[in-house]
Amino acid sequence: MKKQYIIAVIAVLILAGVGWVLAHKTTPEEKISNLDRRNSTELLPKTEVATTTSNPIHFTPIIPQTIFSTDNWKIYQYENLGFTIKYPPQYSIRENSNISEPTWGSISFLSIYDPKDTSTYEFHVVPVHIALEKQSLIDGGKIYHTIDELILSGARRLDPKAEFVLVNGLKSIHTRFDNKDGKEGAEDAPIEEYIFIKNDILYYFFLNANNQYNDAIIQSVELR
Repeated sequence: MKKQYIIAVIAVLILAGVGWVLAHKTTPEEKISNLDRRNSTELLPKTEVATTTSNPIHFTPIIPQTIFSTDNWKIYQYENLGFTIKYPPQYSIRENSNISEPTWGSISFLSIYDPKDTSTYEFHVVPVHIALEKQSLIDGGKIYHTIDELILSGARRLDPKAEFVLVNGLKSIHTRFDNKDGKEGAEDAPIEEYIFIKNDILYYFFLNANNQYNDAIIQSVELR
């Protein structure tokens, strides 16, 4: 069921005219290793509380499971969106060139992948995939300026396991999907989804939860 959810999200993007996801079928470079994640005892700041309702929403800082120095990591920036992300030097970026077109409504924006990957499995999960949606084209034209507004609106059906978290100071909806379909030998890695809102654009981050750099990558995200 969880795998179907992720496929449904991508399907919405395709129906909105993206097409780019299908045009870039899984390549041999898109396999990642399942790596163990280590526990962290790092102290965290206090939980942030949204004050937009009498039943406040608590946003809890995520607990990094693995600590890495990102000083030598590559940096990707897209100035038109005020978007920045860091990624390990051995990884590569695949950007959708259509992002520069002003007419997109929903788009598969960016993938971070390991060039040494050799998987051709249909549902293989790369380290990071990012999709965007312009809100004026969804939810009947309504625009939610913050994650708080989106949550309180009830416009999006959230998974029962969804958590409200702070990622590098940014409010986010976080959900983990285990993708257990019971098929022997299936390569479906667990997925961690993070949803952000910035400048009225919805950012969907899909990360391979087995990737050891997962937490450091998401913590490097900046939206200005």
